[in-house]
Amino acid sequence: MGIQPTRGEIMDQFLISTLDYVRAGFADQGKFAEIYKERPDVDQLVTWEINREMSTRIAWKPYMFNQAMPHLIKAVTVPTLVVWGKQNHVVPLSCGERYQQAMPKAKLEVIDGGHYLEAEKHSELARLTKSFIAAK
Repeated sequence: MGIQPTRGEIMDQFLISTLDYVRAGFADQGKFAEIYKERPDVDQLVTWEINREMSTRIAWKPYMFNQAMPHLIKAVTVPTLVVWGKQNHVVPLSCGERYQQAMPKAKLEVIDGGHYLEAEKHSELARLTKSFIAAK
């Protein structure tokens, strides 16, 4: 899984409802409602529960991080863009900072948004990605 935070904690999705967990990943609740409606349909809720079950299988101990990750990603020597949401309440910014510090050619961009930037800030994420690739 990911990297262990040095400050803060990774939100425990098993202490709250799936709906509350997904909502917590959006800084803009209007964007959540635009994508999923105020109350997602049963099929969406079932999909989230299946995903939560898989997370349990692969990321339970230690919870959502791998102690080897900081050592393993030092081998990533290609330019790497790490994009983090300023209002990410699921995984703290300290994780993004650790990724950036561990990879020798990594750049960290922090933008307004939550955990699900690909859904919430897709245009800004695409712009950053295109700019990063063009500069390389």
